[in-house]
Amino acid sequence: MPLESSKPNHNEACPNEAIEKQGKDSYKARYIFYFFSILLISIAIASVVLYYDSILSNNSADIISTISISLLFPSIVISYMMAKGNNISGIIKSLGLSRDKLNFKYIIIGIVLFAAIMGLDLAFSSIAAYLHISFPTNVKQVFSGMPLYFLIFSFTVAPIDEEILFRGFLVPRIGVIQSAFLFAILHFGYGSISEILFAFIFGLMAGYAFKRTKSLYISIIGHILVNMLTIILLFVI
Repeated sequence: MPLESSKPNHNEACPNEAIEKQGKDSYKARYIFYFFSILLISIAIASVVLYYDSILSNNSADIISTISISLLFPSIVISYMMAKGNNISGIIKSLGLSRDKLNFKYIIIGIVLFAAIMGLDLAFSSIAAYLHISFPTNVKQVFSGMPLYFLIFSFTVAPIDEEILFRGFLVPRIGVIQSAFLFAILHFGYGSISEILFAFIFGLMAGYAFKRTKSLYISIIGHILVNMLTIILLFVI
């Protein structure tokens, strides 16, 4: 009877090595996101300090802090989820960003979400005008004098960052209404009831859509289109 080979079974060793390598890569990625989150917080704080020291102008401080905080949203979400033991592919799926959640049906729903919020805005404005009630908006004042790259950031990157936090992460954990309320608080900086109210309404509609479909692409598309139209109207009106 032939003796059994004492050579190691490479077919059994390889999966273990792959798992070990995957664990190391996940460990490195986690600390990269930790570092990035701390860096963004530091930049945001530094911009405020430099503004009060009269080193940065008000616009420059607003731009730096706004971009830093916006990028911080997904960074904190990913850092937290990785600390809980999730890998990148699991995080993407949990946030509703997997490839199967981007299809023609959800794109159409995203466009419908945009049309619905715009329709509500038009109806609200018409009723307010008929009743001679004034609800001023400060969007033009907030974005006045801002450079083009910041305006582009406002309707491309910023909506994605916000949807990852407020819909993809918070809706499953605290609910649609609570996440919409926090989203409305984010818009207190506009200093007008109109923006706060419609941020809350959008948060409710987007949160409900995410809860039903588990696709974050719906609210991302709707959010991008709303912000894009807002920016375009700044140059038209």
